[in-house]
Amino acid sequence: MSIKPSTVLVVNAYQGYDAKLSCSDIVCGCEAPDFDSCQCCCGCLTAFCCGGGLEWCCCYGCDKADCCTVCCAGFSLQLLSPFIFGVVASCIVGCKMMID
Repeated sequence: MSIKPSTVLVVNAYQGYDAKLSCSDIVCGCEAPDFDSCQCCCGCLTAFCCGGGLEWCCCYGCDKADCCTVCCAGFSLQLLSPFIFGVVASCIVGCKMMID
């Protein structure tokens, strides 16, 4: 009898209240965070002010585990605004936030 190695693939399909976003998920992957309130307004600010809407922690939910990460992603998008990637990523994230 021989032991064969196996590969286990774990997929996290749950994106609920406790799901944590990383800064790279937002900046590089253009994932839109789920705000508790003012989702459309913060999305508009994110699109037109290059990540400015992501810094509104009180609208995102201060009790969420990834609140500081979302704020840092907004600051990162503002730092990337002189480059075309920062503008495009901010527009994509902001539009996704306005649609949700």
